[in-house]
Amino acid sequence: MAAILNIDNIVFRYGSHDILKEISLNISKGDFVGILGPNGSGKTTLLKTITRVCRPVKGIILIDNKDIYGYSIKEFAQKIAFVPQDTSINFDFTVEDIILMGRNPYLKPLKRENIEDYRVVMRSMELTDTLKFKDKKITQLSGGEMQRVLIARALAQEPEILILDEPTSHLDINYKFEILELLKIMNMKGNITVIIALHDINLASLYCKKIILLKDGRIFAAGIPEEVVSSKNLEIVFKVKANIYKHPVTGKPYATFLYENEIEDLKKISNNRRLKIHVIGGGGQASLLLRDLHKKGYTLTAGVLNIGDSDWKTAKQLKIQVIEESPFAPISYKSYQENIELMKSADLVVLGNIPFGYGNIANLEGLLMVMDCGKKAYIIKGDPVTARDYTGGRGQQIYEGILKKGAILVNDYTELDCYIKEEFFK
Repeated sequence: MAAILNIDNIVFRYGSHDILKEISLNISKGDFVGILGPNGSGKTTLLKTITRVCRPVKGIILIDNKDIYGYSIKEFAQKIAFVPQDTSINFDFTVEDIILMGRNPYLKPLKRENIEDYRVVMRSMELTDTLKFKDKKITQLSGGEMQRVLIARALAQEPEILILDEPTSHLDINYKFEILELLKIMNMKGNITVIIALHDINLASLYCKKIILLKDGRIFAAGIPEEVVSSKNLEIVFKVKANIYKHPVTGKPYATFLYENEIEDLKKISNNRRLKIHVIGGGGQASLLLRDLHKKGYTLTAGVLNIGDSDWKTAKQLKIQVIEESPFAPISYKSYQENIELMKSADLVVLGNIPFGYGNIANLEGLLMVMDCGKKAYIIKGDPVTARDYTGGRGQQIYEGILKKGAILVNDYTELDCYIKEEFFK
């Protein structure tokens, strides 16, 4: 698709200090572009140069192949609408009055709004769900409601490009999603190009088609979320340690951040021999366990898991070796034997709080067998075993046999971690 916005080698400075340094990028019509970067990286300044609030000392910005400074004020306001960070309004205008201000670029001198202007405003209020409080004073609204009104005002301009500077930064999480869902709808159905500065990496990854990552006034990385949101990029730009996973529902990358104490734990583990742990899961009951153990740096294996099971998906995302079985199929003898070999090669086995049926009871039978060889095993305590046994008592019988052979019941992952450190890292 043809570029609607071209930024070519722009430089902006305050005094002798360069804030933006040779920024070049092209944004296509219909794009949803997120701008990420730490404080002071130039996010707000970049948006201000695009909206003519700040004029670059070098370079050129084109909209529809025309220099932005070649447009009159009214023409430019019909091309771009801007929702800034500071959204405070101290006058008692009604919501409808505020949104009507978006029609100013279309008003002729000394003329008032006409029927068409009110039609556009009505449509903007309907789209942003602000019609229900159109007669309220703007000062009576909550933060999320205020943002929707300001977006409605921007929509009333009927712009080709909508630019927003951290519109969710002071909102509760429900309002953050509400605003971004609204922008997503406008982008898809209204064919409006959206450029948004955000602080939240995971929200940007979830909603934006492309991400621009800024560092020290320069573009450090640009592309689709899968190309930009990486552990290496986040460490270099934000100075944080992060693990990147593929979201099980959206397929988009999302980051979980490691704090100093967690990093120290990883260092301690790496200084010891890498412990190999085999996890028996199923039905999504071991996904959090797998993530917790993976984050601590252990070498993991898992099985037997049916292809498509939530725990199977987690294991694949974390690149854990897993013995797999066909979807909804009972465990085959081949998979059973392979699972036993993995359990034998592990330093310990962890059994998750899983239900037992005829399809997966072979996992319990395999664990019972390897415990005869002295294998260390831990069981995550959860629902009563009688409530999880769908084999007419056979599963409970094997489960109790595993306990008799010395498996240790633990209440949660923290207690499991304490046992592991005490047993293997004295």
